[in-house]
Amino acid sequence: MSDETTGKAGKTWFYVVVVFAVFILLYTLSIGPAIVLRERRVISDDAVETIYAPLGWIMQKSGTSEWSIPYVRAWLNMTGTSDPLATP
Repeated sequence: MSDETTGKAGKTWFYVVVVFAVFILLYTLSIGPAIVLRERRVISDDAVETIYAPLGWIMQKSGTSEWSIPYVRAWLNMTGTSDPLATP
């Protein structure tokens, strides 16, 4: 194989990995806006639960769910949406 062919394949894999990583990052970070939309009744509870079930499962199994509460609360505060976890 020529170096030119190998170089193109390497670039293709690089772009595939970058696109996949960006997708995972955006999916993870979109939980905040999704919760805001759910609390404002723009999207249903079922839709949020279905779309983010894999993320919830991964966070539960890996023990990384602690970061999501402050992150979601920041989104709720920034948008002026009531916090469903806040104590009255």
